[in-house]
Amino acid sequence: MDCTTWRECASDHIDGTLPAKLAREADAHIVDCAECAADMAGIKSLTADLAAFPTPDVPLYFSDNIVSKIEAQRTAAREPWWRAARLGITTTLAGATVASFVWMQLHPVVDAPNRIRAGAGGTRRAVLPAPVVAPVLNTRWMLHADAARPTYDVELMLLSKSAGTAKCTISGDPHAYRFTLAPGVANHFRIPISLVPNDHVASLNIAWTSGDTTHKRIEHHPLSPETPTPRRQSFGIRDLPIADAAREVSSRYNIPIILEDIPETTRIRVSPIHATAEEALTSALTNTGCTLVTTPDGLYISGK
Repeated sequence: MDCTTWRECASDHIDGTLPAKLAREADAHIVDCAECAADMAGIKSLTADLAAFPTPDVPLYFSDNIVSKIEAQRTAAREPWWRAARLGITTTLAGATVASFVWMQLHPVVDAPNRIRAGAGGTRRAVLPAPVVAPVLNTRWMLHADAARPTYDVELMLLSKSAGTAKCTISGDPHAYRFTLAPGVANHFRIPISLVPNDHVASLNIAWTSGDTTHKRIEHHPLSPETPTPRRQSFGIRDLPIADAAREVSSRYNIPIILEDIPETTRIRVSPIHATAEEALTSALTNTGCTLVTTPDGLYISGK
């Protein structure tokens, strides 16, 4: 056996999977060849060092994440040129995919396929009320309720000329999910409903940046697939941080509520008397400096 043949067989030789005849020839070769013997020792040392690393925990739906990126590239290749132009050049998408994959190896990220078959709840989109002048982060929640493990599939998309980043935390989940945001490129991750506490509302905290701007957002989304209605209620919520009070209102009225750039010290008391969710929060926000806007799919509260 010569050096070239030994190098081709080295991996199988170290793993012990080389056929017996070739294994004997490989053993004989490294006895006579000091260079290959040194290579053999180096490979064994490297293998031992790699084996000493702890096995990382694989994030939920890790395989979905890989398949998602592959499917996104295939879909982009089949789409008309004008759609590819809207989302970005295919080559740029491929580069973003590789960068996203490397990032996810360092940080636990849950991803989901780009095209999710809507469950019983269909799709809820958080439509921001103002025109896109400054960078805006758009989110879309898709309830996938007919699966064995019901989930929310969440899409993040940056509406901006500048790239950005986002860090998301979910109530009940110890992990933080980090994303690199390319303008107009969707990022997806999945929230198992089993993580949601007993009040039946999924809460998502998002810290995101784009250019020189930094924003903090809290989103409350009820799990019920029913369409939000302006039904009137009477109840009392004691003086609470605005995020906690909004969560309670979201649960009572079964309506999504988004809070963006709200000062952490802001507290409100909600005491509606035969009032809709919009009326209840409008009254509670008096003198807080916050504004409330009704969107087609819920309520949006801004601190700026």
